[in-house]
Amino acid sequence: MPVWVPRSMHEHSRMDVPGVEDQNRSRRNRQNQIASESRGAGLVDSPSLAGIRENISEAIRILALRRWYFLVPFCLGTVLATTTSHYLPRTYSASTTFERVDDDVLQNLPIRGTVGSFLPFRETFSRDIQSPEIMDEVATAFGLTEDLPKNPDGTLTPAAKEMRRRIGARLLRGVSAGVVSSRNYKDTLRLNYTGTTPTDAVQLLEAARDAYIRQTRVRITQRLQENKTYFEEEAAKRRTVVDALDREKIQREIESPTIDPTRADTIFIKLTSLKNEQRELERQRNTVQAKALKTRQYLGSIVTTSSLPPNSGMAVGLASVLKSPRAREIEAEINRIDTEIEELKIKRRMTDQHPEIVERRELRARYEGLLATEYGPVGPVPNQGLAREDTVGPDASMGDVWRAAKLRAEMDLVAYEDEQERIAGSLRLVGAEIKTLEAARDNVPAARAAYRDLQERLNHAREDYALYAQTAQRFALLLAADENERGIRFNVLGPTVAGTTPTNPKSKSVLVLALLIGVGAGVVFVLLAELFDRSYHTSKQVVQSLGVNILETIDEIVTSADRARRFRRKFLLAPAVTVLLLGAAGLSSSMAYLSLEQPATYERLMQKPRGMWQRWTGTREEVPDEHDRIAAHISRESLTAQAPG
Repeated sequence: MPVWVPRSMHEHSRMDVPGVEDQNRSRRNRQNQIASESRGAGLVDSPSLAGIRENISEAIRILALRRWYFLVPFCLGTVLATTTSHYLPRTYSASTTFERVDDDVLQNLPIRGTVGSFLPFRETFSRDIQSPEIMDEVATAFGLTEDLPKNPDGTLTPAAKEMRRRIGARLLRGVSAGVVSSRNYKDTLRLNYTGTTPTDAVQLLEAARDAYIRQTRVRITQRLQENKTYFEEEAAKRRTVVDALDREKIQREIESPTIDPTRADTIFIKLTSLKNEQRELERQRNTVQAKALKTRQYLGSIVTTSSLPPNSGMAVGLASVLKSPRAREIEAEINRIDTEIEELKIKRRMTDQHPEIVERRELRARYEGLLATEYGPVGPVPNQGLAREDTVGPDASMGDVWRAAKLRAEMDLVAYEDEQERIAGSLRLVGAEIKTLEAARDNVPAARAAYRDLQERLNHAREDYALYAQTAQRFALLLAADENERGIRFNVLGPTVAGTTPTNPKSKSVLVLALLIGVGAGVVFVLLAELFDRSYHTSKQVVQSLGVNILETIDEIVTSADRARRFRRKFLLAPAVTVLLLGAAGLSSSMAYLSLEQPATYERLMQKPRGMWQRWTGTREEVPDEHDRIAAHISRESLTAQAPG
């Protein structure tokens, strides 16, 4: 091995040797000339490539020379970085997925008078999870409210309720909600937990999910009940309107019974019918008047005849007429013809000019002529009432006969007068109704327009009432259903999945960062060692420092003791130290990887070392979980709340 000359000799050498500068200048010129010729002939590389190779060679030489300055910091830095990763806060995740199915009936239900759906229940999932009601239920589900201050009746005090809400907010701090997929009537929802402790993640997510389901059902029931009440009240109001319009319609129909918009000829038909009835009543009145007149004439003839002697011819003729069977038959036939004429006019609406009625009137006139012939000189034709069987016996005197005939004639006259009064009353009523219809006929367009408008308003009110009543019934059917089928159904799609592997930090990130820290530490120590080293290690350094060529180098003189010492250091100590350092780095990296990727395996491997350490130190370290930390926090808050002032 050559003997190195300290760099401090360089200054003295340059001062003691005469003409050194000239020799160096000439030598550099020759070297430059030779390099130029070589580059022109293509025998050497370009300056940039040569410089790169030279730098790489120099770096490799320095790294080989300073290998311990690199290896030791590299391993120690890696061990320190991977060991530190055990104390970094772990972030774990868990999730639960469930399905919310909205009934298609619920989607199209009117809400507070506007047609729509219960869409707000689908859009407020993230906000509902953080609602105060769910916070209270989650805190209660974890059993964290048992030690809170209570009233004598067992309920929480206002301060305890506020504390319970803060506890629930603390628990739900790492819970987030999102919609995985959304269809027409179905939403797939997911609750995610991100926190430092995975032990209570499953219970926390299930408690939040169950609380959301319960609160949503309560809100749905409350909303359904509110809408049912609203639509029932609106239906009752519209029912009142329908009844009022119906009463108004009936009143108008009573006041104007012929105002019917569906039949344009109602008044004309009614007027025609009333006029026919009026003519028939007039005919009946004329007939009764004629009969009454004949009866009066007959009654006058009876009075005149009764004053004659009993054996006169007039008295004998009257007695014979009163008992004539032929006269009774003719009067019966006349009555039958009158009845047929009345039926033809009433039932078949025939007029007096109809051939059948004209024919019957002619027949009646002939019968009247025959009846007059039967009575002879007595004159007027009596009423058919006189044709009844005489109540006077065969041995009665003529005075009794006259008195019986007079009594019958007076009775018939009274009946005719009563019939005239009845017909006159009917004529007055028919005449008044005809006048009313004729007056209404002039006001038909306006009356029918008002009636039609009333009918349209009534139909619209009935439709409106039917809509509100049916909607209220739909709400009632939903409320009558089971709670699980009350508009919204929830289906849990699987068990809550809680990952035992932390999501942060990542194992790859930790290992890469540890390697970078180790490499950085080794490079820094190598640079420091090279910077503060003032000795020569190569002949090139001597040439560059002194500026003279080296004629010969003398190797280091090594004794047997030096060789033995070098052998032990090179083949025993160096490998042992290298294996120890690399093993420590590899072991720490492996444990860091297991703690992140396989926590169960890591805990199983660390049980014995941790137990040995606890037995050796006589201590027992317990790491409180999230439940214990929150409980301790509750105790501190309870003491603070109960403190005076």
